[in-house]
Amino acid sequence: MLRVDDHLHVGVVWGGRSEPTPAPASGAAAYLKANEITHACVCYSDRASMDELVALCPEIKFYKLQWIAGTDQNLDDDIQGIKLHSHRGTGFSFGKESQGLDYNSKEVKQFLKSLPENMIVQYHTQGSASLKRFSALHDR
Repeated sequence: MLRVDDHLHVGVVWGGRSEPTPAPASGAAAYLKANEITHACVCYSDRASMDELVALCPEIKFYKLQWIAGTDQNLDDDIQGIKLHSHRGTGFSFGKESQGLDYNSKEVKQFLKSLPENMIVQYHTQGSASLKRFSALHDR
């Protein structure tokens, strides 16, 4: 049986309107093993954390999705895809002054066209899953 986690974070999860949350590889590895996950799409903020997770779980097939905070960011070798975050209204940042990406901008469209064929592009569209916070559509 295949057991797939389709949205796991490792490294740092930028907090948007709150503080960034550490997502250590050791914690992710423990979760994956405890739940007998065979395949995982992992959104990672830094290469060292992703490499550590792979070393801790050599039996798992990983789809490495590099978290992209700006279209000027260099892509790591051997990734299967990228994760993009929209600007989601005001106050969202990635640990720097950037407010995220405007998916409809010319810059993002050109960036996407430059990616290798068949690369996974994961869009984050919802906003917070919290019942107290709303997606970008409601923030405007």
